[in-house]
Amino acid sequence: MEGIAQGIELWDRDITLYINSFHTPFTDSVWAFVSDTKSWIPLYLLVLYIMWKRLGWRKMTVAVFALALTVLWVDQMGNLVKTATGRLRPCHDYAMLMAGLHTPVSRGGLYSFYSAHAANAFGFLSASFVLLRTDRTRTYAGYALLLLIWALLVSVSRVFLAKHFLGDVCAGMVVGLICGTIVGMVGRVIMSRLPVGLD
Repeated sequence: MEGIAQGIELWDRDITLYINSFHTPFTDSVWAFVSDTKSWIPLYLLVLYIMWKRLGWRKMTVAVFALALTVLWVDQMGNLVKTATGRLRPCHDYAMLMAGLHTPVSRGGLYSFYSAHAANAFGFLSASFVLLRTDRTRTYAGYALLLLIWALLVSVSRVFLAKHFLGDVCAGMVVGLICGTIVGMVGRVIMSRLPVGLD
């Protein structure tokens, strides 16, 4: 088992270095923009608008609390896991730096596992999709595709910026999907119990 774990660790480091090697001053700026949570405020506002139009004010309020809870959950749990595992970010890993890791932005915190950016993005994706499916009049395939592209871009940006190993990002995706789905389902139960009335 130890040999398998070491093999996975080496693969994770190698593929992270490989992905990170594709950089130019232009792409560095693009990935920094993608990774900045403030860059996506228009998308968040669009999601709120869609929820208001499809669910009404009361259900939208439940959805907003559910989305906030999802982000808070995965983010704070991520801080605990980072401290418990103690895995250094690639940008703080001497061996990675000596191997040619490109660090286009400031290094930030020490620990890497798992990626809270990836967990937040995929948690937001899964929770919002589950909550919107309360409205059965539409399939929301286009909505899911838009958020999936956004979540993937945010997640992979962390590797390009040397903030996370690919394994950290993949783990964050899984955590986000699981937690977002759970919170989304709880939100749907609450929505189903709201008194009938005009929104």
